[in-house]
Amino acid sequence: MCGGGPALNERVPFADTLKEFLMMRLSIFALLSLTTAILSAEPTLDSAFQRIYSFDFAGGAERAKLYAQANATDPLGPAAVAASHLFGEMHRLNLFSDGKSGAKANPAVKKAMEAAIAETDARAKARLARDPKDRDALVALMMVRGLERDYLALVEKSYRASWVSAREAQAHALELTRTHPEAKDAWYTIGFSDYLIATVPFVVRPFMKMEMADGNRARGIANLEKAATGGQYLKGFAQLMLANIYKKEKRAADAERTLRDLAREYPDNPVIRREISSNSL
Repeated sequence: MCGGGPALNERVPFADTLKEFLMMRLSIFALLSLTTAILSAEPTLDSAFQRIYSFDFAGGAERAKLYAQANATDPLGPAAVAASHLFGEMHRLNLFSDGKSGAKANPAVKKAMEAAIAETDARAKARLARDPKDRDALVALMMVRGLERDYLALVEKSYRASWVSAREAQAHALELTRTHPEAKDAWYTIGFSDYLIATVPFVVRPFMKMEMADGNRARGIANLEKAATGGQYLKGFAQLMLANIYKKEKRAADAERTLRDLAREYPDNPVIRREISSNSL
């Protein structure tokens, strides 16, 4: 037979051609599926806090902002943004260790944190107007009042103003224990309040009255431990706090255990790795 086609006795590599075609189709399909998954994947709060507790504060803030934009009514989004700003500033000022960096507070960080807190308040109040027991609204309000407490006390040394925020955070935490007992993050605030009062001079304590917090050191630590084992968003902070408390309480084994737990959960955190390697506890 004449023509440009193959001779009848010539073997056409049909199977090889079909295989190549199918592989090309599968590769294109996989690439399209991956692209779609990346574009449609919604950022999560857990991923934001994972970066924050890894001390990747810029990464945590970015994830929190994406979540806040994608979830316009959820107050926990801007609350996580505020947390990333505060924790980043505390780290820069060396407040997670000896607190002797000599650096000054950054006004831009304060402004960004306050903007995120204001957005949290607006979203939370809107949700509480519809449901006074809204879990996420109460968690978010407890969180940002605690952030205010810590910034005012640790960065600005404004202890009286810090105490106002501390009382408000405690009120939201107690409401959570009554309406949503599964929200173990509440125990961070409650435990911290008790331990904080226990550390002030005895003559000052009568002026620092707060419901379910009268300076019981052991109870404060026990409640912090509840958050450190069962908390969601404040679990890492509870663990960091407990590591420092255990060190002060001369409980070296507990401090080391807590730091090693943190290292497993947040292996990128350079401060935790440094604390363990230096054997400073």
